[in-house]
Amino acid sequence: MVRRFNIIAAVAGAFILAPFGAALAQNFPTRPITLVVPLSAGGTADLLCRLAADRASRSLGQQIIVENRAGGAGGRVGSESVLHAAPDGYTILCAPSLTYSITHLIFARSVFDTRAMEPISVLATYPLIMLARATFPGDDLSGFITYAKANPGKLTFGNQGRGQTGELLGALMALKGHFTLSQIPYRGSAPAINDLLAGNIDAMADYLLANKQNVDTGRLKFLATGSRERLKEYPKVATIAETLPADRAARCEATGGGTAVSSS
Repeated sequence: MVRRFNIIAAVAGAFILAPFGAALAQNFPTRPITLVVPLSAGGTADLLCRLAADRASRSLGQQIIVENRAGGAGGRVGSESVLHAAPDGYTILCAPSLTYSITHLIFARSVFDTRAMEPISVLATYPLIMLARATFPGDDLSGFITYAKANPGKLTFGNQGRGQTGELLGALMALKGHFTLSQIPYRGSAPAINDLLAGNIDAMADYLLANKQNVDTGRLKFLATGSRERLKEYPKVATIAETLPADRAARCEATGGGTAVSSS
């Protein structure tokens, strides 16, 4: 449940190793770079990608344009647009690692294979956290599970999209905790958070970066953290593993993050 927000840039393997790198070594970049975020604006992925774009833009001396292209299960619309872009290093995907790393396993009928893209860099690593609406009857993960068992299938659990860590974590907890929940996919964190704040869904797994203010002001409940140890700033919030111990086969860690990937 520790989700790693990587920023991975990918280009087709062959191009990265041969003509691509040699040709651009001395004069790249000579024009603006497009950084595609396959999720809606305002969520953790978007915020980290924009921060990375700003820093990289200053370092390279060239503008980096961030484009949000949400849509498709698991952010496939934005990912596919990068996969089909010219393999010249000027179109990069910045997304959670699950957006491209296991797409071929989750979406068996996908018309494209993201394994043609190659990771370039990790942006950040941080834990997933469990959040609930302010009026949720439980105050921790144990209370969450108790509510879920008392209301089979009625607990609504938002996620950032199919195949993202929020969905996988919800499924893993339900499996290990022997309860059911109703998964509701969104096009990124931001719309899911908005519905959680409005009380339209019961809970979701996301990241502290985009939710700290709402947690600190009591607008959202912080039920548990996916980190290996409790967060120093929130010592009273238990880890998920304290309630649902991980085993070697299903360790309670989920990776994901902002990743930059260039076209193949």
